[in-house]
Amino acid sequence: MSGYKFEFELEGETKTISPDESIAPNLPISLSAADEWSVQTQYRADLSGFELADAKAYWVDDDDVEHLIYRGEVDITEGDPDGLMTVRGQDLTGLLKRGGAQVHYQSIAGYEAIADYADTYLTDWEWDVLEPEPELVDEDLLLQDTPSVEDLSAVFPLEEQDFDPAAHPITLSEDYNAYFLQYTAFISTDTGSSTGPTDPEYTDGAAQDTSDSPILHLIGFFGYDIPTEHIGFAVREGIFGPDTGDITYSAADGTFQEVTVRSNISESTSPRWVDLSSTMQDFWDGRSGDVGGNIEITQSGGTDPYVVDAVVYFDQRFHDFDNFDNDVHEPGGHLDRPYNRPPPENPVILKAVDVETSTNITRAYVDADTIDTNGLLELSVSFGEEPVQTKTNTASAEFQSNTDTMTVNGQIALGIRTDSDPQDETPRYGYEGQVIDGWELSVDTNDLRVIEDLELAGSHYENFGDLHDEVGMAFLPASIDFSASNPEPTWPTDGLEGASFTPGQIQLESDWRRLSKTKKRDMRDYANVLKGFGEPDSEGQRIEIEIRLSEEIAEHGEVPGPPVVSDATTLAELTVETRNELFNLASVDRTTGSLEVAPKVVWPGFAYQVEIFGEVLTLEKSTLQDGSQAQTELEFEEGVSIESIFGSIRQNVRRSTR
Repeated sequence: MSGYKFEFELEGETKTISPDESIAPNLPISLSAADEWSVQTQYRADLSGFELADAKAYWVDDDDVEHLIYRGEVDITEGDPDGLMTVRGQDLTGLLKRGGAQVHYQSIAGYEAIADYADTYLTDWEWDVLEPEPELVDEDLLLQDTPSVEDLSAVFPLEEQDFDPAAHPITLSEDYNAYFLQYTAFISTDTGSSTGPTDPEYTDGAAQDTSDSPILHLIGFFGYDIPTEHIGFAVREGIFGPDTGDITYSAADGTFQEVTVRSNISESTSPRWVDLSSTMQDFWDGRSGDVGGNIEITQSGGTDPYVVDAVVYFDQRFHDFDNFDNDVHEPGGHLDRPYNRPPPENPVILKAVDVETSTNITRAYVDADTIDTNGLLELSVSFGEEPVQTKTNTASAEFQSNTDTMTVNGQIALGIRTDSDPQDETPRYGYEGQVIDGWELSVDTNDLRVIEDLELAGSHYENFGDLHDEVGMAFLPASIDFSASNPEPTWPTDGLEGASFTPGQIQLESDWRRLSKTKKRDMRDYANVLKGFGEPDSEGQRIEIEIRLSEEIAEHGEVPGPPVVSDATTLAELTVETRNELFNLASVDRTTGSLEVAPKVVWPGFAYQVEIFGEVLTLEKSTLQDGSQAQTELEFEEGVSIESIFGSIRQNVRRSTR
């Protein structure tokens, strides 16, 4: 006769419940779950002690052909010796509850993390993972924009940079809504009031000497708190004889005060740079006030006047003394270096805040508003934990992600400008700095689910389930040949096998005989238009965003949802929060239903054409049972994808006072 047959095998011994002995079998199959099965029979003492036995259930058809429909393990045997006995247990998934691990995944595609966990920890299982087929979700989705000085400061907050902003040459101008660079070197070639020596090797053809009066150079002050250990000071000496006596260098700190005295300076037959940075650092150590100011050089004794062509205060973090030019560009001309602003080899790097989206980022686009695209200008992007990618001498750049991540970071390197003509002074170039007064970062995304940062500590069952839930995938304790044209799962006859995949990714043939049906569609809490309001700025204005799903609106009309009121201060944060909430609201418009069909294994997680409903639906759960008649109960739900909802997204952004 047809019916359910059970076999329990333990240590080489097998016990059987035949079809005519099995009562009320219940064999559920769910996704990523340890389902509890059960069967009753007349009390049998020989089944006691078969806990932990390997359990197999078969459907025996009218031709007495056995079809393996279930595998699991016996957990409990209980009953009344004068009545019925119940045998219950869990399917093979329950074995994952034995053993556990602690793991940490960062910036990895979800399916890759699942495969890694299975390979590393589920060594008793043969496990296959089907790579998802990502679809485009966003094109040129704007994440960062800086129409105001508040926005520019929020995208590039100085307090979150890798440097102390008070001790760095970068300033935010509220008047011009821009970041600009301050002087990192002050060069003086002033001839003062003296009529000093001339020579074609000197800047502008002339220098100063101590023959009539002290040498005086007028120098400005640094506009930031340059750390004492980075203060640089150098003198370009001219041509002089071997007897200069004692040379005293004094700096202005209210009045001129001695910095250092040099004696027995060797003869100079051509101009040369001398680095006096250490003595100037000692001078400023412990002093307060802005670094810089005028320099006075005096001579005591000696018969040969001391000659100086130029002096320079500089920040050693940006300028290398060894790179100072010592040859004028033409007789009586000027030097190219040291620059007044950060040189190409040591730019000021401004890092934007990280932006995290709700979907996998595949490409990023950066547009910067700057003064000079041919000067020192580097646009950079990093995706997740990947190395920084850089494009130079451009204010607009495109970057391709080489990883799977939902996080992107942009940065810009600023330094000298080259758009200005060479000036008739030292330095000839690098006397103007780059300026940034606008920034846009946008991305393309797809619906590949990515783990940014996830720690798991628990049983394999808990960890594996959480891992699949995190990335929208599911698993079955079954053997699946994903390369087959109709990859229908099967229970492994021996050993342990499992497979992970995205529910609804594969459609199987609808091969069943329907007994009854139920269909349901629920629109409660549905929305296809949603507004979001950010945190008020200093003027009481909020960023306001409205996201509309045009295809959903075309189908159902405009259905607004309750607005998202957020503490987000940037467009990117508000966009992500509002999009995520709208995805949840739009997802409730889904068909669900159930069928009762003639007994057979119908595997959940796959899409099936349900002709009676006229739709392709994803099976959520399948239960083989025997009530008034043997049957399989199927529970369906319409699949939902990020791409299908956000494929028609439109968003409007504005500022409002509320």
